[in-house]
Amino acid sequence: MFTFRSKKSATQIKVGVLLLVIGSLISLVIGYTTPLWEPGEYEATKTEIWTPESGAIAEEIDFYRGTWERQILYRAPQAFQMETTVFLFETFWKVAGLMLIGMALYKRRVFNAKQSVKYYSKMMGYGLGIGLPLVIGGVILDFNYDWDFRLSFFFFSQLNYWGSILMALGYIGIVMIITKTSTRSFIAKRLSDVGRMALSTYLMQSIICGFFFYGHGLALFGDLDRSAQAVFVLGIWVFNISFAGVWLSFFKYDPFEWLWRSLTYGKAQPLFKQA
Repeated sequence: MFTFRSKKSATQIKVGVLLLVIGSLISLVIGYTTPLWEPGEYEATKTEIWTPESGAIAEEIDFYRGTWERQILYRAPQAFQMETTVFLFETFWKVAGLMLIGMALYKRRVFNAKQSVKYYSKMMGYGLGIGLPLVIGGVILDFNYDWDFRLSFFFFSQLNYWGSILMALGYIGIVMIITKTSTRSFIAKRLSDVGRMALSTYLMQSIICGFFFYGHGLALFGDLDRSAQAVFVLGIWVFNISFAGVWLSFFKYDPFEWLWRSLTYGKAQPLFKQA
């Protein structure tokens, strides 16, 4: 995707959408061909990724609550599958397509709040007016068809696939309108802090969750129900937003960005803000 950085934004969008379409078609084709699979292959796949047996669930929980070395025994094969088969048939197409669309939006200065309020309002309309109904419609179909593996995994999931992309555009529109309205408002300032701390914020939530849920920490994996998970997520958001504001009041860069910059330039970069 790096080779497309100098292409026109229109070209980036066209190729990006094409890649997204290919990813969608792959899922649909695989779904349509399930009757042609080898005997037992469909049921085995369904059991593995859709309706795991209680013993398999208990085994996974046991591994994740174990030592780091024990976790790797379970996670390494999964990672290999994600980075090969899943990457080739699923991840590459969507991620690559979104990267190209992101390049185009960046080139059009969408992320700099340089477009009009009308422009961003249209983005919000796409997200909330089209994207959200698509996602909700997919969930309704899942329930109506009792979460049938073939229908939900390969077909109904496409409503979320495309709806989530439109909703992402909607979120961008909302953030940019807030920014255009006032860069000094409380919300805009907090969003700005988190944006400047993006690398550390991303890594810190992984570090925090790893400590709380895995065996090398508090080993809470499998203990929290949905409501408790939602509260936990909110807590991480509050912590990261608060931490970003406090850190940037004293330092120029977030800690991991500072480390990355120092390694890139081969010498320690200035970290503290000058008085």
